[in-house]
Amino acid sequence: MTTSSSFALVVHNLSKTVTTTDSSLTLLQQINLEVAKGDSLAIVGSSGSGKSTLLGLLAGLDVPTTGSIFLFDHELSNLDEDERAAIRQRYVGFVFQSFHLLAHLTALENVLLPLALAAKSNTNFAQQCLERVGLGHRLHHTPKQLSGGEQQRVAIARAFACEPQILFADEPTGNLDAKTGQNIIDLLFGINQEQGTTLVLVTHDDKLAQRCQHHLRLDAGCLV
Repeated sequence: MTTSSSFALVVHNLSKTVTTTDSSLTLLQQINLEVAKGDSLAIVGSSGSGKSTLLGLLAGLDVPTTGSIFLFDHELSNLDEDERAAIRQRYVGFVFQSFHLLAHLTALENVLLPLALAAKSNTNFAQQCLERVGLGHRLHHTPKQLSGGEQQRVAIARAFACEPQILFADEPTGNLDAKTGQNIIDLLFGINQEQGTTLVLVTHDDKLAQRCQHHLRLDAGCLV
């Protein structure tokens, strides 16, 4: 089993099965992968192939049924939820397809939230993060006052605010038109390269995947 300080992620024989009262469904099976620090990886596949399930496992949002996940040499499957949350706070940024902004908070307050949770609350720095994504004039607008592209830019500013070592993005352009989506991708990769952050994204868009250094394809829960 390879674990090394040169790798951000190492996954070995990962499987995920969900069980109901009368049946079980295998969502992922025998996944093996390695992602070096600073690299970018695209996980592609059709809807229902297991991409988002895999991303959630890699980020420590869930645990596998079998197999192991090492995130910066921490084996996530050996940790409880509180311990995984501490690892996420230390290492991870996450950009969701549906933005996941808090509706009652302004753009600035949404970016401040993870900083406050990490005891790093800094209004000036949060403002700088929003200015960096072109929203310095929208600091005090709530999500309903922002367009979809603006909301995704707030989500990106929030994800990078704690200066994560790895960023996960789940269909980051899935709810956006083509032009806005391209702008978001340029922004995402631009900040990624500036900060040297490891980037792992899932997408059904092969053109987006080509922006990454490495590509994996999922089909019915298996790497092909």
